[in-house]
Amino acid sequence: MKKVDDFVLREIANEYVLVPTQGAARVFDGIITFNEQAVLLWNKIDECEDAKALSKCLTDEYDVDPETALNDTQNFLNRLLEARIIKM
Repeated sequence: MKKVDDFVLREIANEYVLVPTQGAARVFDGIITFNEQAVLLWNKIDECEDAKALSKCLTDEYDVDPETALNDTQNFLNRLLEARIIKM
């Protein structure tokens, strides 16, 4: 997995937002808000080879069972893929 370079994560007024820049700003109208768990996953995407490895970051950091973490991670990744914010 790899993040698309045209998006940056910013903290604004205690909120985390993913902001399109450069080419993405021309085709992606808006911003995406992230909760703390999404920020954790976002920051680890480039380091993990698949959803299972990424979901382990959730179980290591939060009190969540592996099945729930994997399901939530897959849903998160699917949304990012659909929006063309990451590549597989």
